[in-house]
Amino acid sequence: MRSLKQLVAAVLLLSLTLLSCKKPSNANDENEHEAINKIVLTFSRSGSTDLIFIAEDPDGDGGLPPSRIDTIRLVPGQNYTTGIKFINIVNGVEKDLTPSVISQGRSHEVFYIPSGVQ
Repeated sequence: MRSLKQLVAAVLLLSLTLLSCKKPSNANDENEHEAINKIVLTFSRSGSTDLIFIAEDPDGDGGLPPSRIDTIRLVPGQNYTTGIKFINIVNGVEKDLTPSVISQGRSHEVFYIPSGVQ
């Protein structure tokens, strides 16, 4: 009787182990994932030169801190049109991911969080 209980316990433990180790499949996540490690913001206003600001982190999340984060300073009281580009850099080669981000619009969010706004 004792060996039967041990056998049942071993089978249950083995079953739980095998079932819990499966990688969950996510049918909705079929897209290739590429790191966005450079973002270019362009601010345009009528009659003026475009202002371009860049944030760049070549090694991605973790690792070294970002190599470039420009401080955005705009002229108060002006209206700007803003553009954004998402770029993946691998071995010095830039790949524009913006069309992919746009085509997957509902999967991506971009937030502008101003500080020091008057």
